[in-house]
Amino acid sequence: MQAIHEIPFVHSKPVEKKLKADKMEKPDDLFLIRCAKKGDPDAFEALFVRYQTQVMSLAFRITGDKESAKDVTQETFIRLFRSLNQFKNDKKFFSWLYRITVNICYDHLRREKRFFHSPLDEENLKIDQNFSPVEKGKSELAEKIFELTGLLSTAQKTAFILRESEGLKCGEIAKILDCPVATVRSYLHFARAKLKELIQTNYPELLEGTGYEL
Repeated sequence: MQAIHEIPFVHSKPVEKKLKADKMEKPDDLFLIRCAKKGDPDAFEALFVRYQTQVMSLAFRITGDKESAKDVTQETFIRLFRSLNQFKNDKKFFSWLYRITVNICYDHLRREKRFFHSPLDEENLKIDQNFSPVEKGKSELAEKIFELTGLLSTAQKTAFILRESEGLKCGEIAKILDCPVATVRSYLHFARAKLKELIQTNYPELLEGTGYEL
């Protein structure tokens, strides 16, 4: 696989010089995209630095595997580089980037036969009966919720992560998943219902004193 630093560019004036000329301290995404489309390697690198952590985090939450997340991140930016000219300036860049990330995550899960169209049965959940957090609070609850998302269908899990972890609105999630907003709301409804049932049944102590409700 082609590594990020090996992606070829037609060198032009570095983005730093352009920024200095334009008296801009922090360029926005569209400015960097325009420069990258013209072959400026510094502009693409700036996009990579700006979004690599978010892409890696999203990939890990969807795939549940650090090595897969690393592979997805690299593939995402390679695909981004190859398709950058297809980006239309009237779209939100991060939504477009997240859609690429989600699609590559799905490709990985399908290859590994871990793409689930329906929620898994509860017997697939390996409950740690000795689980007893030192401090009961939202951090432990959040960690357990993330673990339990592995029992959701892949689409439900992705929608839940984009809403709860990334803070995206249903309309934005619909664009990323390429589905109607009503479908996103349905994914979220069933995801929350399933997770609430699992938490209340298996880990009710995590809800004590948090004031948190799914």
